[in-house]
Amino acid sequence: MREIRSLVRGLAAEGTTIFLSSHLLDEIEQVCTHAAVMARGRLLTQGTVQELAASTRGRLAVTTPDTAEAVRVLKEHGVYDLTVTDDRVAGELPPPGDRAPDLAALNAALVRADVRVQGFGTERASLEDAFVALTGEGFDVAG
Repeated sequence: MREIRSLVRGLAAEGTTIFLSSHLLDEIEQVCTHAAVMARGRLLTQGTVQELAASTRGRLAVTTPDTAEAVRVLKEHGVYDLTVTDDRVAGELPPPGDRAPDLAALNAALVRADVRVQGFGTERASLEDAFVALTGEGFDVAG
């Protein structure tokens, strides 16, 4: 795969346009500069890989032993679809341009609520996240 990626990047650097069709969105993200998302034979969107990923909401992750209080504060500040795993709370941020909370203010609100924040950060949205948001199709396999 590394050789293929290198070959494709080299050809593109020389000015060659390469069309690549794949469901391996992680590979597309590593190799391509532009992408188009299609579903059921229809073009849904196209643009740079960065633009497509940036148009999708990211996730916020907070590591704390005070998960219940963290969930309460995050909900109050518009973070939704919260999940708790051990000492980690993760939730969806609104898409850019919506009423996205100021992350510094959100962290300060957690601290004011006596939440012991051990880790705080965003996980950028991937091309796969953008695909799922646009198509509603996931990659879950029923067993």
